[in-house]
Formats: sequence, structure tokens, C-alpha cells
Amino acid sequence: SARCASTARCGMASSISSVVAAASAGLLVEKRWLPSWLLYDARGCALYEEITRLPEYYLTRAEAEIFERQGDAIVTLARGAGERLSFTELGAGTSTKTEALLEAVLRAQGSSIYLACDISEAPLLEGAARIRRNLPQVRVQTFVGTHLEAGPAIAACRR
Repeated sequence: SARCASTARCGMASSISSVVAAASAGLLVEKRWLPSWLLYDARGCALYEEITRLPEYYLTRAEAEIFERQGDAIVTLARGAGERLSFTELGAGTSTKTEALLEAVLRAQGSSIYLACDISEAPLLEGAARIRRNLPQVRVQTFVGTHLEAGPAIAACRR
């Protein structure tokens, strides 16, 4: 059962046999495919981070700017009638963009829970360490696995 603890992890890419099984399943069919988690090893994650810093890849910067400029308004709307907020981020990576929203929620309610989910452990742990260091009022939890596998961890963090 998944838990909301320091790092919950699925056994997704824990062995050569799981990689072979996943690759075989996708490459031995007429319409070939590969699961995205095969692309996000340490090298793949570093490459993705580099891509997000390219001038042509504006999406990450645009999202970060929205969160920085409108974070307080987003939190106010999300809290509604004073509800306490916690955050779950699917595909969190290094959680860089989320930090501005977490800062806004801290201004509104003083503390929060943040569950960062990603298929790659290294950037996930890097982001969690940075947020723990910069925002100690945030209880950071992590889950390594796919979006579909994260459901039980999300439910556990709501308790």
C-alpha cells in the first residue's frame, strides 16, 4: 500500500527485467511505443531540465511567472471559505515552479503539506530537499512512480 511518507516508491524501473518487459511490450506491436519512465533516467532528466531553460521552451517560464505574479490570488480562490490547502504535483521534477505557490499558501495559512510525484527519483529528491531547506513550514512528501500509481499516495496524504 502506498503511504504518504518521506519517499514512497514503486518498483517500476528497479530491475533490468522490468525495462526489458516494458520495452518488449511496446516495441513488439504494430503501433510501437515506449513508456515515458524509460526516458527519465539521470541523463534524461538532466536533458529535460536543459530543454526547459532554452529560449524556445517558454512554457516552464510562463507557468513560473504566473505563479509568482498571481500566487496569492490563486491561493485565495483555491481556499474558498478558509479551507486549508495542501498540494499534490504530478510530474513534479525539481518542483521549481511550485515553490512560488507554496510561498503564497504559507502567507495565507502558515503551513502546508506538499506531495511531489514523479517517475524519476533524483530530481524529485533534489526539489524536496530545496523546499525543505527554503520553506521549513511545508511538510514535503514524495512519491516515485507514474501518475496512475500515485493515487493511493495522494489519498494517504489527505488523511
